[in-house]
Amino acid sequence: MGLYVKLIKNLYINSKPSHELKHINNQYPIRLTTHTEPAFATGLIKPVIWLESTMTHRKELDSVIQHEVIHLQQGDIYWTWLICFIESVFWWNPICLKLTGLAREQLELSCDELCMQKLKGKYQLDLASLLLQEQSAKSSPNFFTPPLLNIAHSKSFNIQRIKMLNKEKTMKSKYLVMVAAAMSFSALAAAQIVDGSSDNKQPSNNTSQAPVKSEEYKQQLAQLLKSAAEAKSDTPELLNQAAQGIQDWHLNRDKLTGFEEAEIKLQSFRLLNHVYSKLEQYEDILSAYEKWYEPGSNPPYFLKNSLATAYIQLGRYELAVAELEDLSKQLEGKLHVGSADNLALAYIYLADYDKALKTLEQVDAKDNVYGNILKYYVYDKQNNRKKMDEIKSKIPEVFAVTPALLPQSGIPGSQLLRLL
Repeated sequence: MGLYVKLIKNLYINSKPSHELKHINNQYPIRLTTHTEPAFATGLIKPVIWLESTMTHRKELDSVIQHEVIHLQQGDIYWTWLICFIESVFWWNPICLKLTGLAREQLELSCDELCMQKLKGKYQLDLASLLLQEQSAKSSPNFFTPPLLNIAHSKSFNIQRIKMLNKEKTMKSKYLVMVAAAMSFSALAAAQIVDGSSDNKQPSNNTSQAPVKSEEYKQQLAQLLKSAAEAKSDTPELLNQAAQGIQDWHLNRDKLTGFEEAEIKLQSFRLLNHVYSKLEQYEDILSAYEKWYEPGSNPPYFLKNSLATAYIQLGRYELAVAELEDLSKQLEGKLHVGSADNLALAYIYLADYDKALKTLEQVDAKDNVYGNILKYYVYDKQNNRKKMDEIKSKIPEVFAVTPALLPQSGIPGSQLLRLL
């Protein structure tokens, strides 16, 4: 459940709505993402179809979207949740896991059959094109794909799907009985185990397992950390050495595949952003961003915060506003507190105090000290003494003065710093 929630949050942050695909499907919203799967659907109450961004240029696009629409129309998400629940509770029972595995396959085969009825031979050709690619055969779960959404199948089952499209695969009651039997059998066995071991209870040794990364990823991460060994230093010479090491590492490394490539690019850029911010070399942050994320590479949208911060430090406030307003548009107006503070600060520097105040009031951040300091500054500029007195107790004394002061921007952090 934790991985699922984390996945959905990351998907919304690293995606954008695709209104131009409404001609293919106008029932469910479609969002473009960098996830490694061609497409999948989520949402029990508000369904969403997530489409890998490169699929928009593929000839299989219609079939991929139709497949996800059928899954939603059949209520397969509800069945998948039930199957996942059974697998989680009765993980120790191989018979149960076998039956739930067969039920998962029937969901896919049933969906294939209905897609075949609508798209005829085109769907069979598109399915073959997608499933028989070399990367499909090598696909494996990653940290951000919990079992509930991990729909990767074995190569043999993918071939079976293509061959069996001309046969009836509708999910009949016998498959539902199969799931129910799995639950009943496992529950009975569990009761017997608990009864038989009540006098010999052993403490549980359950431990959380770390997500498995490929050896290539681990090697590149080790090389990156070695190159950036001095990133924690406060000495300019050592910080410049770390920045150059990260740049050289990025220039000479081999590209990874799937989410690992996106993750290591993001982590390395954030580390470099941290180092350049300490050096106050904000132009270099913008140059590095262009090297890390070339046009058309679909960078994570939240990196617009890094660009906006650099623009603010360089005095290019209009560009900072443009980046953060675009981020707000992609998030449908739901900016996080830090992004809203940055946007308000840019408005303040442009002397657009009304927009700054409106931005700060849009986020729910009662204990946001930084935001309250910005509000105090705006109230001072608007000569609103009453509001200044109301907010005075919520900010540090050093800022509760007249004329009001603006706080300095902090140094952006990096998750890799704890590994150095």
